[in-house]
Amino acid sequence: MDLKANTTLYYNMYAEDFAENTLSVDMSALYQCFLPLIPLQGHILDAGCGSGRDAKYFQSLGYEVSAFDASSELALNLL
Repeated sequence: MDLKANTTLYYNMYAEDFAENTLSVDMSALYQCFLPLIPLQGHILDAGCGSGRDAKYFQSLGYEVSAFDASSELALNLL
């Protein structure tokens, strides 16, 4: 099995735990690195969105967001 398949399998198996354990992580320092570069109401592509935590936050600020993840289990449980 290749690395991509192993990674996807891992996230499929532990999707609920991963989402729960990363939901409250403070990402504000990382957001501040790039959000000032995005025009207001701009479009953000969140590739590998996991539980959708970041996509949801960006939408709450008025950005248009396209989000996807290779893990079907994470995608099924988007916030």
